[in-house]
Amino acid sequence: MTSRTPDPAPVSCAHAGRRRRPSLALAVALLALVVAGSSSATAALITSNQIKKGAVTSKHVKNNSLTSADIRNGTIRPVDLSARIRAALATAGTPGATGPQGPAGATGPQGPAGVAGSAAPIDGYVYVYDTNPGQQGDAGLLLHCPADHVVLGGAGRWQTSSPDAVVYSSNPASTLAPDITLLADGTRPANTWQIAGVNPTADPLTLEGWVFCAAAPTR
Repeated sequence: MTSRTPDPAPVSCAHAGRRRRPSLALAVALLALVVAGSSSATAALITSNQIKKGAVTSKHVKNNSLTSADIRNGTIRPVDLSARIRAALATAGTPGATGPQGPAGATGPQGPAGVAGSAAPIDGYVYVYDTNPGQQGDAGLLLHCPADHVVLGGAGRWQTSSPDAVVYSSNPASTLAPDITLLADGTRPANTWQIAGVNPTADPLTLEGWVFCAAAPTR
């Protein structure tokens, strides 16, 4: 004889038609998921044109949040700084060590020529002419400026076309050998010019000379 498993008990229709309600937490989660998945809104940056002038003040800025990169170059003026900072900037620091000599620069272009100056006038300009005629062999000639004048220069020559007669010295008297008349105090006259020459020919010749003088400067 074979045993038989009994059939399961039927489920009543009234029990089968009831549904379980979702919890509040589940409903909120589903709503957030739907909004996140279906929203097409995107974040937008706020520009300076959308902010009313003067609306953002110091209280709206977090302390120590702005950096140098947030400030436009050249916009900070001395009046924007504290008195302590302005005083520190005005105080000269300790000079640094001298740096090494830099390389020499290139030579600049030639500058324009300056205006030619006028010649300085010579006060009391005079010249003295004298001769020493009939000379053979060595001969000399002393020429004297006026007492209140000084010597500027002098010159001499023989009155001849012969190349043998020459003038070998034309100097201020103070530089010549002591063959001139000294002054009373033993000094050579500073306003005297001496000319010396030689005539080796048989003909007596005249030695002539000039001395150029100017008024002595007053002190």
